[in-house]
Amino acid sequence: MPTPVRTSSSQSTSTSSDLWSTIPWGRFAVYWILTYFLFAGSGLLLYTFWLATANSVLLFALQVWPPAFLVLMSWLYFRKVKSNDWPERLLTAFLWILLIAVVSAALMTPVYGASWTAAFTQTKIVGYGVNMSAILLGGIFAAIKRPKAEIPEGLEL
Repeated sequence: MPTPVRTSSSQSTSTSSDLWSTIPWGRFAVYWILTYFLFAGSGLLLYTFWLATANSVLLFALQVWPPAFLVLMSWLYFRKVKSNDWPERLLTAFLWILLIAVVSAALMTPVYGASWTAAFTQTKIVGYGVNMSAILLGGIFAAIKRPKAEIPEGLEL
């Protein structure tokens, strides 16, 4: 069974200034922008299709898609990051969700015609917590190093 491998030499006693320097900010920005636009666009499309059809499968997809998509994107982000420990995962997840909440609040009036405070209802905050957990899960999956299969003698290409 694959086991998680520590991909960083940092210890839990690292200071916050050390933590900020471990985040690859260019990669962080590119992945966050890509994640947000794909996340928001696909969610809006699913919501529109659900409103048009009232199909229960689409309603289920609306509930499952955001965390599943964030697990995928965070796994893609964390698999090439040099430092993938809990402090880095928590900071990255917190910042991604904070940025999603702020941008969603800024777009709430022009896109949905609602007040910006609609992005901070209790239901939305619970959803942000679920999405943060999904980002952490993607980081955990990225930290799992699978052993390479050995090719038996005589079967090499």
